[in-house]
Amino acid sequence: MFRSRVSTLARLLTAVTLTCLVGCPVPPVPCETDMDCNDGNACTGDACVGGICVHTDVVCEDGDLCTTDSCDPDTGCVFEPLVCDTGFACVDGSCPPGPDGECDEQSYTYTYHDFTLTDVCTEEDNWCGWADRPGKAVVYGEMSKVVQVPDSCEKLDVTISIPCNGWGEGLKGPDGSSAHIIVNGVIRAEPIDDTLDYHHEAFYRYEYCKSFVNTFDVTGEAQAELIIRMNGGASMDFQEATLRFY
Repeated sequence: MFRSRVSTLARLLTAVTLTCLVGCPVPPVPCETDMDCNDGNACTGDACVGGICVHTDVVCEDGDLCTTDSCDPDTGCVFEPLVCDTGFACVDGSCPPGPDGECDEQSYTYTYHDFTLTDVCTEEDNWCGWADRPGKAVVYGEMSKVVQVPDSCEKLDVTISIPCNGWGEGLKGPDGSSAHIIVNGVIRAEPIDDTLDYHHEAFYRYEYCKSFVNTFDVTGEAQAELIIRMNGGASMDFQEATLRFY
Protein backbone atom coordinates (compact mmCIF):
# COMPACT_ATOMS: atom_id res chain seq x y z
CA MET A 1 0.00 0.00 0.00
CA PHE A 2 2.83 2.45 0.92
CA ARG A 3 4.70 1.70 -2.29
CA SER A 4 1.58 2.41 -4.34
CA ARG A 5 1.09 5.81 -2.69
CA VAL A 6 4.71 6.77 -3.38
CA SER A 7 4.32 5.83 -7.04
CA THR A 8 1.18 7.91 -7.32
CA LEU A 9 2.91 10.91 -5.74
CA ALA A 10 5.83 10.59 -8.15
CA ARG A 11 3.47 10.62 -11.10
CA LEU A 12 1.79 13.73 -9.77
CA LEU A 13 5.13 15.51 -9.30
CA THR A 14 6.18 14.53 -12.81
CA ALA A 15 2.95 15.91 -14.23
CA VAL A 16 3.41 19.21 -12.38
CA THR A 17 7.02 19.47 -13.59
CA LEU A 18 5.99 18.88 -17.20
CA THR A 19 3.20 21.41 -16.91
CA CYS A 20 5.66 24.03 -15.59
CA LEU A 21 8.01 23.42 -18.47
CA VAL A 22 5.21 24.36 -20.81
CA GLY A 23 3.36 27.18 -19.07
CA CYS A 24 4.32 27.80 -15.48
CA PRO A 25 5.14 31.42 -14.46
CA VAL A 26 8.83 32.21 -14.05
CA PRO A 27 9.54 32.23 -10.35
CA PRO A 28 10.49 35.64 -8.93
CA VAL A 29 14.19 36.39 -8.80
CA PRO A 30 15.41 37.88 -5.52
CA CYS A 31 17.61 40.98 -5.73
CA GLU A 32 19.24 43.73 -3.77
CA THR A 33 19.94 46.31 -6.54
CA ASP A 34 18.73 46.99 -10.08
CA MET A 35 22.01 45.56 -11.41
CA ASP A 36 21.00 42.16 -10.07
CA CYS A 37 18.02 42.17 -12.46
CA ASN A 38 19.77 42.67 -15.80
CA ASP A 39 18.17 40.10 -18.12
CA GLY A 40 20.34 41.00 -21.15
CA ASN A 41 17.32 42.28 -23.11
CA ALA A 42 17.63 45.91 -24.22
CA CYS A 43 13.86 46.02 -24.75
CA THR A 44 13.03 45.69 -21.05
CA GLY A 45 13.52 48.00 -18.14
CA ASP A 46 15.05 46.09 -15.21
CA ALA A 47 14.42 47.13 -11.63
CA CYS A 48 14.63 45.69 -8.15
CA VAL A 49 11.33 46.33 -6.37
CA GLY A 50 10.83 45.11 -2.85
CA GLY A 51 13.65 42.62 -3.21
CA ILE A 52 12.18 41.07 -6.37
CA CYS A 53 13.24 41.71 -9.97
CA VAL A 54 10.63 43.41 -12.14
CA HIS A 55 10.96 43.63 -15.94
CA THR A 56 8.83 46.09 -17.93
CA ASP A 57 8.68 46.57 -21.71
CA VAL A 58 10.55 49.60 -23.07
CA VAL A 59 8.27 51.97 -25.01
CA CYS A 60 9.97 53.14 -28.23
CA GLU A 61 8.28 56.36 -29.32
CA ASP A 62 10.22 59.32 -30.74
CA GLY A 63 7.16 61.43 -31.53
CA ASP A 64 8.09 61.57 -35.22
CA LEU A 65 5.28 60.38 -37.50
CA CYS A 66 7.79 59.88 -40.28
CA THR A 67 9.69 57.07 -38.53
CA THR A 68 8.79 53.44 -37.85
CA ASP A 69 9.51 52.70 -34.17
CA SER A 70 10.59 49.24 -33.01
CA CYS A 71 12.87 47.58 -30.46
CA ASP A 72 15.86 45.30 -31.02
CA PRO A 73 16.67 43.11 -27.98
CA ASP A 74 20.39 43.58 -28.65
CA THR A 75 20.52 47.35 -29.26
CA GLY A 76 17.26 48.80 -27.96
CA CYS A 77 14.96 51.30 -29.70
CA VAL A 78 15.20 51.64 -33.48
CA PHE A 79 13.65 54.58 -35.34
CA GLU A 80 13.62 53.84 -39.07
CA PRO A 81 12.86 56.81 -41.38
CA LEU A 82 9.89 56.35 -43.66
CA VAL A 83 11.17 56.34 -47.25
CA CYS A 84 8.74 57.67 -49.86
CA ASP A 85 8.85 56.15 -53.33
CA THR A 86 7.26 59.31 -54.78
CA GLY A 87 10.58 61.16 -54.65
CA PHE A 88 9.38 63.55 -51.93
CA ALA A 89 10.11 63.57 -48.19
CA CYS A 90 7.57 62.22 -45.68
CA VAL A 91 5.28 64.88 -44.19
CA ASP A 92 3.22 64.22 -41.01
CA GLY A 93 3.42 60.47 -41.44
CA SER A 94 2.46 60.27 -45.09
CA CYS A 95 4.13 60.53 -48.47
CA PRO A 96 3.12 63.44 -50.75
CA PRO A 97 1.97 62.18 -54.14
CA GLY A 98 4.50 62.28 -56.93
CA PRO A 99 3.97 63.70 -60.39
CA ASP A 100 0.81 62.17 -61.84
CA GLY A 101 1.01 63.24 -65.45
CA GLU A 102 2.65 65.29 -68.12
CA CYS A 103 4.08 68.72 -67.37
CA ASP A 104 1.58 71.48 -68.05
CA GLU A 105 3.91 73.87 -69.90
CA GLN A 106 3.82 77.35 -68.39
CA SER A 107 5.46 80.65 -69.34
CA TYR A 108 5.74 83.74 -67.17
CA THR A 109 7.13 87.15 -68.14
CA TYR A 110 8.50 89.53 -65.52
CA THR A 111 9.73 93.12 -65.58
CA TYR A 112 12.15 94.62 -63.07
CA HIS A 113 9.16 95.56 -60.88
CA ASP A 114 8.76 91.82 -60.08
CA PHE A 115 12.34 91.36 -58.83
CA THR A 116 14.27 92.14 -55.68
CA LEU A 117 16.88 94.67 -56.85
CA THR A 118 20.41 95.36 -55.65
CA ASP A 119 22.44 98.09 -57.39
CA VAL A 120 19.95 98.34 -60.26
CA CYS A 121 19.12 101.65 -61.93
CA THR A 122 15.40 102.09 -62.72
CA GLU A 123 13.01 104.69 -64.11
CA GLU A 124 11.89 105.48 -60.56
CA ASP A 125 15.47 105.77 -59.29
CA ASN A 126 17.52 106.76 -62.30
CA TRP A 127 20.80 107.34 -60.47
CA CYS A 128 22.83 106.12 -63.46
CA GLY A 129 21.09 108.43 -65.94
CA TRP A 130 20.42 105.65 -68.48
CA ALA A 131 17.07 104.22 -67.27
CA ASP A 132 15.29 106.84 -69.32
CA ARG A 133 12.54 104.76 -70.94
CA PRO A 134 9.40 103.21 -69.37
CA GLY A 135 10.03 99.64 -68.21
CA LYS A 136 13.79 99.83 -68.66
CA ALA A 137 16.34 99.02 -65.96
CA VAL A 138 20.13 98.96 -66.02
CA VAL A 139 21.62 96.14 -63.96
CA TYR A 140 25.00 96.82 -62.36
CA GLY A 141 24.55 94.49 -59.37
CA GLU A 142 21.90 91.78 -59.28
CA MET A 143 18.17 91.07 -59.36
CA SER A 144 16.43 88.01 -57.94
CA LYS A 145 13.05 86.30 -57.88
CA VAL A 146 11.57 82.99 -56.64
CA VAL A 147 8.99 81.20 -58.82
CA GLN A 148 6.98 78.01 -58.14
CA VAL A 149 7.80 75.12 -60.48
CA PRO A 150 4.64 73.65 -62.08
CA ASP A 151 3.95 69.98 -61.28
CA SER A 152 5.90 67.42 -63.32
CA CYS A 153 7.97 70.03 -65.19
CA GLU A 154 11.65 69.21 -65.55
CA LYS A 155 13.19 72.01 -67.64
CA LEU A 156 13.29 75.78 -67.41
CA ASP A 157 14.28 78.21 -70.16
CA VAL A 158 15.23 81.68 -68.93
CA THR A 159 15.08 84.26 -71.74
CA ILE A 160 16.48 87.73 -71.02
CA SER A 161 15.36 90.52 -73.37
CA ILE A 162 17.34 93.74 -73.91
CA PRO A 163 15.43 96.97 -74.72
CA CYS A 164 15.13 98.15 -78.29
CA ASN A 165 15.72 101.87 -77.77
CA GLY A 166 19.30 101.96 -79.07
CA TRP A 167 21.71 104.41 -77.46
CA GLY A 168 24.26 101.73 -76.64
CA GLU A 169 21.90 99.31 -74.90
CA GLY A 170 23.04 95.72 -74.46
CA LEU A 171 24.95 93.30 -72.23
CA LYS A 172 28.39 94.86 -72.12
CA GLY A 173 31.51 95.44 -70.05
CA PRO A 174 35.29 95.35 -69.96
CA ASP A 175 37.40 92.40 -71.07
CA GLY A 176 37.06 89.58 -68.49
CA SER A 177 33.69 90.65 -67.10
CA SER A 178 30.52 88.55 -67.31
CA ALA A 179 26.87 88.13 -66.48
CA HIS A 180 25.69 85.12 -64.48
CA ILE A 181 22.21 83.69 -64.92
CA ILE A 182 21.64 81.49 -61.86
CA VAL A 183 18.81 79.09 -60.98
CA ASN A 184 18.90 77.30 -57.63
CA GLY A 185 22.64 77.81 -57.41
CA VAL A 186 23.45 76.53 -60.91
CA ILE A 187 25.36 79.19 -62.88
CA ARG A 188 25.19 79.83 -66.62
CA ALA A 189 27.94 82.35 -67.46
CA GLU A 190 27.74 84.92 -70.26
CA PRO A 191 31.42 85.95 -70.61
CA ILE A 192 32.58 89.25 -72.10
CA ASP A 193 36.02 89.48 -73.71
CA ASP A 194 38.03 91.49 -76.22
CA THR A 195 36.97 89.31 -79.16
CA LEU A 196 33.53 90.97 -79.11
CA ASP A 197 32.43 94.18 -80.85
CA TYR A 198 33.65 97.28 -79.06
CA HIS A 199 31.76 100.57 -78.96
CA HIS A 200 30.43 103.03 -76.38
CA GLU A 201 33.60 102.22 -74.39
CA ALA A 202 32.66 98.57 -73.78
CA PHE A 203 32.73 95.11 -75.35
CA TYR A 204 29.21 93.93 -76.27
CA ARG A 205 28.10 90.32 -75.84
CA TYR A 206 24.54 91.18 -76.86
CA GLU A 207 23.41 94.35 -78.62
CA TYR A 208 20.17 96.30 -78.16
CA CYS A 209 16.87 94.54 -79.02
CA LYS A 210 18.50 91.12 -78.65
CA SER A 211 17.52 88.29 -76.29
CA PHE A 212 19.39 85.25 -75.02
CA VAL A 213 18.33 81.95 -73.45
CA ASN A 214 19.79 79.67 -70.79
CA THR A 215 18.30 76.27 -69.88
CA PHE A 216 18.18 74.66 -66.42
CA ASP A 217 17.13 71.30 -65.01
CA VAL A 218 14.40 71.73 -62.36
CA THR A 219 13.41 68.06 -61.99
CA GLY A 220 11.94 67.47 -58.54
CA GLU A 221 12.27 71.12 -57.53
CA ALA A 222 9.37 72.89 -55.85
CA GLN A 223 10.74 76.38 -56.50
CA ALA A 224 13.16 78.07 -58.87
CA GLU A 225 15.21 80.95 -57.51
CA LEU A 226 16.42 83.09 -60.41
CA ILE A 227 19.34 85.47 -59.91
CA ILE A 228 20.70 87.76 -62.65
CA ARG A 229 24.12 89.00 -61.53
CA MET A 230 26.78 91.21 -63.12
CA ASN A 231 30.47 90.56 -62.45
CA GLY A 232 33.72 92.44 -63.05
CA GLY A 233 32.17 95.71 -64.17
CA ALA A 234 29.61 94.30 -66.60
CA SER A 235 26.19 95.95 -66.97
CA MET A 236 23.01 95.00 -68.76
CA ASP A 237 20.07 97.00 -70.06
CA PHE A 238 17.07 94.93 -68.98
CA GLN A 239 13.56 94.91 -70.45
CA GLU A 240 12.06 91.62 -69.25
CA ALA A 241 12.69 87.98 -68.33
CA THR A 242 10.52 85.14 -69.60
CA LEU A 243 10.55 81.83 -67.72
CA ARG A 244 9.24 78.80 -69.63
CA PHE A 245 8.70 75.57 -67.67
CA TYR A 246 8.27 72.37 -69.67
